[in-house]
Amino acid sequence: MFRMTFLCFDSVPLLFDMHIWNTYKELIQRNGLGAYTEKDGLLYWQNRLFTILLIYWIPISFLALVPGVIMSIVGGIPILAIVDVLAVSLVILISFSKRLSILIRKVIFIGILYSVALVLIYYLGTSGPGLLYLLGVTIFIVLIFPAKFGYLSVVTNIIICILLYFAIRFQWLYSATSPFSSVGSWIAVSANLILLSLIFSVLLPKLLNGLQNIIDRQQKLEQELKMHQSNLEVNEKRFRLLLENAGDIIATFDSKGNFIYISPAFERITGYPIEELIDKSFTWIMNQEQENRSVQFFEKILQNPNVPVHTIFPLNHKNGHILWMEGIVTNLLHEDNISAIIGNYRDITEKKEAEEKKRISEIRYQTLFEQAPDAISITDANGQFIEVNTSMCNLLSYSKDEFKDLKIRDILFEEDIELNPPRIQKLKPGEEIRYERRLRSKNGEAVYVDLSGGTMDNGQHLVFVRDVTEKKIAERQKEFDRKNFYALINSTDDLMWSVDKNMDLITCNRAFDDLIQEVTGKSLSEDTAIIKSEFTKEQLARYSTFFERAFAGEVFRTIDHLTSPFEIWSEISFYPIIQGDKIIGCACYSRNITALKMAERERIKMTDDIIRRNENLEQFAYIVSHNLRAPVANISGIIYVLETMNLDKEQEKLMIGELSKSINKLDEVILDLNHILLRKDGHLYQLKETVHFSELVENIQFSIGNMIVEGQFAIVSDFSAVNEFTTTKSYLYSIFYNLISNSIKYRRTDTDSFIRITSKLINNRLVLTFEDNGLGIDLKKKGDQVFGLYKRFHYHTEGKGMGLHMVKTQVEALGGKISIESEVNEGTTFVIEFERSKLS
Repeated sequence: MFRMTFLCFDSVPLLFDMHIWNTYKELIQRNGLGAYTEKDGLLYWQNRLFTILLIYWIPISFLALVPGVIMSIVGGIPILAIVDVLAVSLVILISFSKRLSILIRKVIFIGILYSVALVLIYYLGTSGPGLLYLLGVTIFIVLIFPAKFGYLSVVTNIIICILLYFAIRFQWLYSATSPFSSVGSWIAVSANLILLSLIFSVLLPKLLNGLQNIIDRQQKLEQELKMHQSNLEVNEKRFRLLLENAGDIIATFDSKGNFIYISPAFERITGYPIEELIDKSFTWIMNQEQENRSVQFFEKILQNPNVPVHTIFPLNHKNGHILWMEGIVTNLLHEDNISAIIGNYRDITEKKEAEEKKRISEIRYQTLFEQAPDAISITDANGQFIEVNTSMCNLLSYSKDEFKDLKIRDILFEEDIELNPPRIQKLKPGEEIRYERRLRSKNGEAVYVDLSGGTMDNGQHLVFVRDVTEKKIAERQKEFDRKNFYALINSTDDLMWSVDKNMDLITCNRAFDDLIQEVTGKSLSEDTAIIKSEFTKEQLARYSTFFERAFAGEVFRTIDHLTSPFEIWSEISFYPIIQGDKIIGCACYSRNITALKMAERERIKMTDDIIRRNENLEQFAYIVSHNLRAPVANISGIIYVLETMNLDKEQEKLMIGELSKSINKLDEVILDLNHILLRKDGHLYQLKETVHFSELVENIQFSIGNMIVEGQFAIVSDFSAVNEFTTTKSYLYSIFYNLISNSIKYRRTDTDSFIRITSKLINNRLVLTFEDNGLGIDLKKKGDQVFGLYKRFHYHTEGKGMGLHMVKTQVEALGGKISIESEVNEGTTFVIEFERSKLS
């Protein structure tokens, strides 16, 4: 059978049903490939080649099995038929067995081929197909095993050839009629067999290694491509986020000055919606004076391509105030990939205001400089006096003109210069110093002064000089004590102490000793281990951590807070004590900052109070502006009609009556606003009164009658359940006014628009419902923004996005809560609830 297995592989599936054939292939591939994939490289393809070999070998073997068995029996060699059957059976077994690894399958398969080859050589002689099988085994090993196994097959073939040499020599073969039965002939044949085996073992692995390298490069290229694509996506996302979230404005223009692109920062800074400006000229947002200067600047840009041009210009904010903008504009119209003028702008309004404040501050500074009671001087890096105030002149008896010819050394005694040289000139910008010394006046007298100052950013030195001559004379007797270390550390109320690595006390100042005695009742001179013995576990653990950081060589500062036996805040600095190259302990310096902390608490409290006041004032201002708008608008409209239209007496009388009504409504609104008072603690004190919902709605209908008529809008109300509420009338009026006017502004034009207002008493709670059939809001996307400040959801009509925010603020100020339900193009429902304790 194995001697007749060279049918065309492509014709095999034609002999079977395709479904059976595909199932058969999948089974053998699953058993043969296992978890190997193309990512495993050459090993995968070797296993795949072996699997394909098994797939096609089995059906071809069946086709050749019957004639092979018949010829073996007719030829008188039945053992060959048995070998054929066993070989086919073993191949089927290793193909369908699920427990065998791929390596075991390969080894068994090669073993079968070697066995068949040896049997064929034994029975058919060296001229039969056995030699072809030996060469074929070598090729199969090289193709399905790693390269080193190819050399093993060469060695195996050499051994077999040697054994056959002896078999021929001693005539052990079953058939001795082969043309190569002589020893000489066999040596020539076997040498060629070994040579071919060696050639295949060397050349085929090189080909496979080349394929492996190609596969590796392909996989590497794929990985690099994925990585580059990923990086490109990340960079693109970062660039987009950078543009969208950048604080600066980025804009592009065409050659006519029309906006092509504007970054989101533009709307945030200027207040102009971006969609209103696209394809419009930049001059659209400028007044005439600004426009003339900007047009000239734009012509300059057009005439200088690829040249960045700096500009500073004023710009009107949408709400009317002036912004100052600074920008760099570059003409890239000739760049194929851009074809636009690119501008990068930033808001420098604060900088401009700061510069103006600085100018005013300098004027104030000059005034304070001259009128300061302390002497003040400014010198350059060489100690040359640049400017002095009148107090400095009076202190040393020099005139200002004389000071301009002097240096610091000129007002010092010669003997002091070497012992106590000037220090100010050695300071870096930002550093400060304070010390005492004596100066020499114009008449040669000694003047003792306290010097404090530092180096300014421009390199000049600013020094404050205070006359301490009398104080110096009084303190001369204490100079000796100040020169020794003990007196130095005890001249402060701050705490100083040091400990060794066992946390035993090394030394301390008097302030620290006094504190320990106050807390523990013991003196540190009696017990150097008092820190370990008297600290609580929490304190000991905390300070142990601090000390360990210092023992590790770290210099640091921390804030410590003690609440028992009294509250105290301390700023503690830790310094490692180094002896030679070893750290032997830790030195500590503690400054009492309790007063600063208490002042900070008070500052935070005052800040919160100011914020609360501002919020209440903002709310009051909003109520004033909105509650007065409708009556004033009605009055203005009636006056316009009276002035511009020729009315008969009846019409004029009617209009005057309407004017009187509007004035009375305005008076009512003003009286209601007078009921809101601001208390000294920043809270709004609200005078409460009984408010009838029906009257409130009627007043609002009268105020916005023109809006209702123009919008063909219906207001439906039902207050039969509850019609009264004791509260601040102006607040409730503002709530009703905003919700009703919003329903009118954001109504649908394709249907009859209405708002239905009802009141109910549910579980001892007043529930007010405002339901309309307007445009609605997409709560899934913008539900968290509904009551936000400056949040708008429709742009076809005017608005600032403050109405719903103020409604929520006012409802909560009255002790209630508000909720919303809405669907796009279906309408919106607001539900306001108040506790029963708030009801009249």
